[in-house]
Amino acid sequence: MKIEFEKITPPYAFPVSAADIKEIVSQCIPPEILPRVRKIHFGCNQQTTQEARIVGRGSSFEIRINFCPKEGKTKLLSEKREWCNLVELCGGKIDKQCRIVAWKPEAASIYTVFLIAHEVAHVAYAERNGQSSFSGNSSASEEAWCESFAKDVVRKLTTST
Repeated sequence: MKIEFEKITPPYAFPVSAADIKEIVSQCIPPEILPRVRKIHFGCNQQTTQEARIVGRGSSFEIRINFCPKEGKTKLLSEKREWCNLVELCGGKIDKQCRIVAWKPEAASIYTVFLIAHEVAHVAYAERNGQSSFSGNSSASEEAWCESFAKDVVRKLTTST
């Protein structure tokens, strides 16, 4: 699996390194899924609210992560309770008045784990349901399953440290 990072400049920073990603992958990607994940790409586009997505490439997949805090802060993407609870589960501190999330380094790393695990869950879901490709349009039940999978990964990570 290839891991790539776009070149960014301070004050932006990716919260994980390639070595961190290899460790994360070994912990959260089921071994039977691993060969299907071809690449994890980290970008830093501040013009979008999409922090992660998965792209089908034939029978393999690319995970794209767009999470690079600026001086430990990101925009508040939603005030929906589910999203805020997730951010807080990972250790982010929400400031609704300023519309930002403050991330200590460990919390930003944990949130990155969540993002990767959620996208991996889409691959696992496709495998589980006999899908050889990925349409990019997921159902509410698929999203709920992927969210649960990723939260379980985060809980395991935070209780083992």
